[in-house]
Amino acid sequence: MKNIIILVMILLSTVGLTQKSVAQYDTTLSNDYNQTLVLPEISPYTIGKKNGGPFVLKPNDYQTGNVTWNMPCNGGVSTDDSLTTCGPGHYGVTYKKNDNVWTYLDIYIRYFVDIIDSTPGSTTYGQMPDTVWIPQSGTADLSVGTNFALNLWFVLGAGSEFSSNNSVNVSHGTYVVGCSDGDYTSWDTIVVAEICTPVTSSQNINLCAGDTFSIGTHNYTTGGTYVDTLQAVNSCDSIVTTNITLISYPILTVTNDTAICAGSSVVLTAGGTGNSFSWSTGETTASITVNTADTFFVWSGNYCGTNIDSVIVTINPLPTVSFAVDTITVGSIQNVTLTPTIVGDTYLWSTDETTPSIIADTVGWFYVTVTNDCGSAVDSIFIRLVTNVPQTTNKSQ
Repeated sequence: MKNIIILVMILLSTVGLTQKSVAQYDTTLSNDYNQTLVLPEISPYTIGKKNGGPFVLKPNDYQTGNVTWNMPCNGGVSTDDSLTTCGPGHYGVTYKKNDNVWTYLDIYIRYFVDIIDSTPGSTTYGQMPDTVWIPQSGTADLSVGTNFALNLWFVLGAGSEFSSNNSVNVSHGTYVVGCSDGDYTSWDTIVVAEICTPVTSSQNINLCAGDTFSIGTHNYTTGGTYVDTLQAVNSCDSIVTTNITLISYPILTVTNDTAICAGSSVVLTAGGTGNSFSWSTGETTASITVNTADTFFVWSGNYCGTNIDSVIVTINPLPTVSFAVDTITVGSIQNVTLTPTIVGDTYLWSTDETTPSIIADTVGWFYVTVTNDCGSAVDSIFIRLVTNVPQTTNKSQ
C-alpha cells in the first residue's frame, strides 16, 4: 500500500492536479455495467473501465463451443463463448475462428477513476462533472464507487490524504482522489463550488454638483439610478442599486435694494434653490416685513452649503412745506420774496411757478404744493396792504 501512496503522490505532483491520469488504453468503457465488448483481433489489448465493475467480453469471428477464457478470478478458467469480467487484471482468450484457425489474445483490464456526484438534489447527481455546485455553507457527497482496492482523498495543496473511504462529504474546495485497482493507480480532480445568492441592497445618495460618488470601480458625477455588481468577501456577488440626487450649491435670489417712505413698510423676499432661510433679524421665513432703514442679510442653505445676500433699505422723508408766518402785511405795494421751508423734490405755486421761492408783487393768497415720491404737501401765505401798521403777523398772533 505504501508503494501505491507514493505512486499517487508522484502522479499528483507531476501532473499538477489539473487533469485525469490517462493510461494507454486501446479502448475505454463507461461506468455502465450492462455492456458487451466484442474483442478485435489485437493482442495485447488494454481496456480501461471507468470506476470499474463487470462487463461482458466476447471474441469476434469464433466457432461456438470453441472458446476458452483465462481470468484472474472465479476459478481462473471459463469455456463459455462470452465472459462476464470479475475485476481488473490479466485475461486471455483462446478461440477457433470460422476459418478453423486457433487464435489467442492477451487482454488487460484496468479500472480508472472518475469522481461521481452523489449529492442528493444536485443537478449533476449520478454524473461525473468537473464541478459540483452546492448552496452557500452546504456540502457535497463525492463517490468513486466500490470497485477499487484503495482510495486516497486529498484537498488540493494539502500534504496528506484526509480519507480512504469510497465516498466523502465535503464543503467547497478542490479535491483530488487517487484510486488503485490493485495493479494500476489512477486519479481525478473535482471542484466543489458554492452557488452564490447575490445580496441585493439599495441606497439613496445626495451628491453635490462637482463632487464624485464612487462605488466599486465606478465613479458617478450626475444624478440617476445606477446598479453595480460588487465582489463580496465570500466570492458571491453583491448587487447595489444607488439612487443619486444631484444637488447644486444653493442659488439665492433676494429683493433688490429699495427705498420706502417714512412710516411705511416693505416686504423683503428671498428665493432660490436653498431649503432654508435665515435673516439678520432672526426670522427664518422666506419673506420678512421691515419698516426701518438698514442693511438686511439673508442666508440660504442646503446639503451642499450656504449662500448669503443682502438688501439695503433706505427711508425717504414725507414732503413738507411751511411758511414762517401766515400773513405778511405791507404798507404799500412792493415786491415780497416768499421762501417757505421745504422738504420735497418739486414745487408748484398758485402762480404756476415751479421754483423754491417766488417774488410776489400783489396782495392776496399765495399757495405752494411740494411733491416727492412719498406724496405732496401744501401751505399758504396771505399778503395784505395796511397803512401805518406792522408789516407781518405771526401765526401765533
